[in-house]
Amino acid sequence: MVSPIHELTQAGLEYWQSLALGDELPRRRQVEPWDIPMLLPYVNLVGVFRQESGPVRLRHLLEGSEIVERFKRSSTGKWFDENYTAEHLQNQLPAYLETIEKRVPTCGQISLVKNGIEHLRYERLITPLRGEADDVDVLFIVFGFFQLSKSEGDETPEMLPLHTVWT
Repeated sequence: MVSPIHELTQAGLEYWQSLALGDELPRRRQVEPWDIPMLLPYVNLVGVFRQESGPVRLRHLLEGSEIVERFKRSSTGKWFDENYTAEHLQNQLPAYLETIEKRVPTCGQISLVKNGIEHLRYERLITPLRGEADDVDVLFIVFGFFQLSKSEGDETPEMLPLHTVWT
């Protein structure tokens, strides 16, 4: 099981676990916004769309206000494969696909670096939600942003760079 370190991702995991019925994944209809008001600005819902042939497609369904603010743009309604570069997808998709295929939460710490300067550091918890057909059809994602020192990230660029994983 994953062990998030940020208080928001910990709270997101506890909420997701509270919705699970024994070994069954929570259903997406169980997520109630009024149960998690402190998490809402940090929640991203991603739709999982299966195709007859080819890989699943992922689409941002909803992004919390703090996510939009930190990333300097909204991706709500956008498909991953149309919104991100191939390099970005190569770095980030494995965690999403693991959550979908293994039906388990994943958690990782990520840093955005441009010109040798770290502009954003966060922890991302990805949890699976099932639909009526019992397939994972939505990912409930919680972001926990870490505070950078004043000299780091002071001048956040308009366009953030690709994600790179940090440990």
